[in-house]
Amino acid sequence: MASPLEKLVRKADALAVSADRLVAETLRGIRGELAVLAKELKLASSAADRETAYKAIRTRMAKLAVRLDRLLAAQHQLAAKTAARAASDMTGVEIKYSARHAQAVLELVSPAQGENLAAVFTDRMSQSLVNTLRESVVAVLREQAVAGGSVKDAARAMQERWDAALENETPRFTDAAGRVWDTKTYFMMNARTSTMRVYNDCLVDDVARQTGSDLMRISRGGSDPHCACAAWEGQIVSLSGKTKGFPTYEDARRGGCFHPNCVHTLEVVDEYADADEIALQKAHPVAKADAADPDAQRARKYARDQERKRKTEGLTAEEARLAVDRDNLAAAIRAGLLRADAKALVAKLTDAQVSALCPDGMPPRFAPVKKVPGGTRKSPKHEPERWRRGTRGGVVHIARDTDAAHLVAVAKLADTAKTKEKPMPKGGIDWYLARMGDVRGKSTQEIVDSILSVEFGVKAVDSERGYFRMRKVTDEATRLATAKMAVVVLRDLKERFPNAPVSLDGLCFRQSSKSATACASLDHKYGKDAVMHIAWDARFGNADIWENNIRRESETGVKWTQGHYDIRMNFDVFRHEFGHILTTGDVEKAFEPVYKAVGGKKYFKTHVSAYGGTSQAEAIAESFAAITAHDYKQGTLDKRLEDFVKYVMLKESKE
Repeated sequence: MASPLEKLVRKADALAVSADRLVAETLRGIRGELAVLAKELKLASSAADRETAYKAIRTRMAKLAVRLDRLLAAQHQLAAKTAARAASDMTGVEIKYSARHAQAVLELVSPAQGENLAAVFTDRMSQSLVNTLRESVVAVLREQAVAGGSVKDAARAMQERWDAALENETPRFTDAAGRVWDTKTYFMMNARTSTMRVYNDCLVDDVARQTGSDLMRISRGGSDPHCACAAWEGQIVSLSGKTKGFPTYEDARRGGCFHPNCVHTLEVVDEYADADEIALQKAHPVAKADAADPDAQRARKYARDQERKRKTEGLTAEEARLAVDRDNLAAAIRAGLLRADAKALVAKLTDAQVSALCPDGMPPRFAPVKKVPGGTRKSPKHEPERWRRGTRGGVVHIARDTDAAHLVAVAKLADTAKTKEKPMPKGGIDWYLARMGDVRGKSTQEIVDSILSVEFGVKAVDSERGYFRMRKVTDEATRLATAKMAVVVLRDLKERFPNAPVSLDGLCFRQSSKSATACASLDHKYGKDAVMHIAWDARFGNADIWENNIRRESETGVKWTQGHYDIRMNFDVFRHEFGHILTTGDVEKAFEPVYKAVGGKKYFKTHVSAYGGTSQAEAIAESFAAITAHDYKQGTLDKRLEDFVKYVMLKESKE
């Protein structure tokens, strides 16, 4: 049995059918009236008579607008009534529908919808029709001027042109973006959109007004993980914006939720029954600057989904990540290929293959291959199956009836399951955990205030300066893990290299929604602050960012990221970025002869890392990370490089 909301959406679709019928009926009336006017007026010779005909068109379109307005008004009132019933069911409080109250909400909603839908539609359609007729007039008069002919001939030609124009005129509408719609599709999209807007706004208002609640949750049920609204499913929002740590209802709207044709709505949040979910989402608070940012929201949802699986299903961090990736991959296949068995198909893929298909947690889109000319009915030809890589996973063009083995072959992942990174040496975990010392049990603020700021002059900053791919890390768990890591690394460097200029002017917590991991501001080269921007990949934005992922790396041998030397541990990334902090202009100049002497890019690609071979700046940072590693063995790299790091960057004495 259909729910009241489903019935409401069906009513919106039925409205579109009625609107299409009224438009067709109006156009038939216009054709009939112009046929009569053509006999009564001098359309070929009199501009005033032609304006009379155009006026007749606009009059009929104005009447159409009134009829369409009535349809929409009735639909919006029904939406308000349905919202009142839904609010009553959700809250247990009887909320009576008030036409006056509904009208007040409608008046608030209307400006957000832009100009009146019916008026815009009819104005543009009438203008399009008038322009078509005017073009016919110009064409006839131009032909008569060239070929000659009587006024009677012109009138007859005009009538023929107008008859043809009106006969070919179909109920179509061109929007402000230049897109051409048939009236049924256009009204279906707008009726659904405006209906859901009224329903949601009335629902929000009814719940807030009757219960005083400020929190509601965006419904689930979407199928396409690439849709803008997918990132908002299950997100708790603040209706007024007064509850800190949650995005607002308007943030969700600006961030892509409740888009045209979207059927997402809101649900009541119970502070007791939903306490765990509220706490979970509070652990991933929303920074005001990126509250409506789709990428930032997608990253938060990805982290929340993993944490939820860990808590509810007892999974490890790695198991939770894979479980979420499998869910998202199945949703992408189901949405793109209309596969009911998408989940079963994904279940047959190895963990490594799933990870390869979901870079940064985002699966590719799936699209069935299209037919191309040259085939037969029994044996049609199709475009080649392939994975066109791009942002957010790209697009996999593949047959609808594919199986797991075929998907692996098309995506060229056949050997992925056999690939295994080099295991990290034993002792790394113990080394890191043993050096936690007095940072255990402290908050981020306490660590920054009482340890980092005292020992190393570090202050936590909120600046948006730095790498363009970065987003702020707002959840305390990730901030805390980063602060702990800063203490461990900086103390280690200071203990082993007493003369090293170990200090930072600022530590900026960020979260990456893309492939970049971290960066260091080099502004200090020009007399400004030296700020390190740590932006861990979104999939590790949780309390287990260090300990659990370090263990995962140790147990599986699979690195959490690639490209840096000694990237076995996350704190090795910090050392790499600190190498950038120490790279002043003088350091860069001193490095140039060393860079050339050891063999340039080729040497660093072969002996340090592929990433180190991309530029001199990265060669410095990668060399610093390698040589300052706690388990680095003297003589592993060229002595000239070791001396450069020790004596130039770390200021060690040669005596």
